[in-house]
Amino acid sequence: WLYVYNNKIQELPKGLLSSCHRLDRLLIEANPLTGEAMENIFSDGQAHRLRVFGVDEEQVQRWRCSQDSPDAEVPRNCIVGRMFPWGRLYAKLMRASELSQSKIPAATNGQSLPKSERMLVVA
Repeated sequence: WLYVYNNKIQELPKGLLSSCHRLDRLLIEANPLTGEAMENIFSDGQAHRLRVFGVDEEQVQRWRCSQDSPDAEVPRNCIVGRMFPWGRLYAKLMRASELSQSKIPAATNGQSLPKSERMLVVA
């Protein structure tokens, strides 16, 4: 397991997943990772084997901007959500559709959800 959420990490070693053969959980939310760092993780040939792979909407947005593709798809096993600071902890708000469907929706970028979307809030 590698839980490095809520730090100030901007870069990750290239080939991180390939060199950590037993790693099955990676949570990197709430870090200002660059688009290039996100690309390195997403394109790593071992990204698909992670059981838990958490990123946040801002990271995905930076990655999409670096790809010049606003609709680029994140890996299917990636859980994307909006981060909320909560003292020394953090909370992650995710669309309910992510919990029941394999397709990851695009980041909302602070905009309202379409009426067809439902949101699950856990407090």
